Amino acid sequence: MDLSWRLLKASPNLEEQFMRILQESEDLRRQGKSGLDYWKPLKESIKEEYGDEPIPGASWKQPFGLEGFDPEDESQDFEWPEGYQVGERGPATPSHFSNQLRRIPMQNEPTARKILQMALNAGQGRAEGGEQYSLSDFVDFGDIQTSEPMDLAWRLLKQYRQTRLGEWDEDFPSRLGPVTEYHGTTNVPSVGRQGLRGKVMRPDRAVQPPEEMRDKPVVYTTSDRDAAQAWAEQRGKTLGIDPSQTGVYGVRGEGLESIEQADPRSGFSGTTRVHPGDIPPENLVRI
Repeated sequence: MDLSWRLLKASPNLEEQFMRILQESEDLRRQGKSGLDYWKPLKESIKEEYGDEPIPGASWKQPFGLEGFDPEDESQDFEWPEGYQVGERGPATPSHFSNQLRRIPMQNEPTARKILQMALNAGQGRAEGGEQYSLSDFVDFGDIQTSEPMDLAWRLLKQYRQTRLGEWDEDFPSRLGPVTEYHGTTNVPSVGRQGLRGKVMRPDRAVQPPEEMRDKPVVYTTSDRDAAQAWAEQRGKTLGIDPSQTGVYGVRGEGLESIEQADPRSGFSGTTRVHPGDIPPENLVRI
């Protein structure tokens, strides 16, 4: 209750901070200055003030079309002088800001820091000719903003308890069976909400799915938990992703269609399995 109350009722409230950051980041972009340099100290102060917990009662809106959008594809987000993901990346392109407005809600819970990061990107996008946005375009607070303190406290307490009661444990009995395999990810919040989304593997990858799954969305898993963790950490480091977003999900794989694939080039010492399509969130447990 305290977090939501301070963000939505106290002054300066979240909407006021959102519009301030949006305007300041727009001005900086127009002046040719670095939004990243502006954001680095700011995000630490936001985290210190409000923590990194999701705002109870808040949920993302998604005003953009997401068909065909891959949040991990940054090929159009930055200049890549030596080729995509080769060497150091260059400055952000105008596409980066609109992509971030799609990417952040897909990959993160609505914390104060992530909501205000939306303002940072909306402002820089505006400087590049994008639309003008406000907080209400991206976040739904339900009726928290108009509630009386005691009513707000009661509903937030109930929601807090409900979100904790559904947490799973790797060793907790499940109707879906035990955890049989693991998947490393750089999108922990998104996977928790949406499950593991299958992706079509690029034809230039050294390791390809089995022939019958070529050119179809697939999900890779491994019985090697440590290797899954190491992959997620290395991938996150390569892409410059916040380490808090990387991690491993256990997969309750009984009953899921999959094909075992042995390929030493994958680098995994355990058994690698390839699943067609998606793996739903109910089959996953955060490790």
